[in-house]
Amino acid sequence: MDQKQSTSSEPSSEPSSQTPQKSTPVPATSSSRSCKSRFFNFRPYILIEKLIPDEQKRSVIGLLLATLIVLLLPAWVYGYVAYYVSETGANPFLAFVVAFLGHAGLTVLLIFVISKCIDSMNKDEGQPPHKKDN
Repeated sequence: MDQKQSTSSEPSSEPSSQTPQKSTPVPATSSSRSCKSRFFNFRPYILIEKLIPDEQKRSVIGLLLATLIVLLLPAWVYGYVAYYVSETGANPFLAFVVAFLGHAGLTVLLIFVISKCIDSMNKDEGQPPHKKDN
């Protein structure tokens, strides 16, 4: 309300185009900054840290989940390959070799992505996103 009173009293002495530019952006900028900071500071691993405070337990659970994904993925891939071979009459040896190489590639990719995520979490821990450059 104080801002509305200052804008209504000042236009008589100064041009009206200057006063709203000074008073209006302040609340909009502060509210947009708080929204942006809430959005950009969202880090899912903070929630995981609150749920599982022990770092070793978090590591073990993460490795178990990654292992589960790596073990379930080939079952799906090889099941699809077996279906493909039975439907089309393709060479089963060649089809399973291609599936195995694809699974090995996906496993390496998954391990690479998980290691990069862990490295970035360890590097960024405790630093706000806008201070990464320093």
